[in-house]
Amino acid sequence: MQSLTLAKTELAGLIKTNLTFKFKEILENKQLSGERAESMANTAMNAQGVSIDHVLSNPRILFVAYRTLENKNVEVSIRIAIPKKKVNDFTDALIKTANYIE
Repeated sequence: MQSLTLAKTELAGLIKTNLTFKFKEILENKQLSGERAESMANTAMNAQGVSIDHVLSNPRILFVAYRTLENKNVEVSIRIAIPKKKVNDFTDALIKTANYIE
């Protein structure tokens, strides 16, 4: 369970980074800083009442591997994925909201 939570956290970080980059890229003509783009992304998420956790609600588990270490701890490796369309739809909706807010 911890490994799935950690994998979701890492994936959420990647999504947030990509979301900020996409905001910055789209709003480049307005010459906004990275901080401003991130702020707009957060404002849009708050306005819509959604979070990255909603997007990650049901990830696909692609791979799970376990191994017992010499000290009897168990190491877990897990790969999860979410559909790209789901992330793109989420991002597009946030961008539309951000444009409306501005």
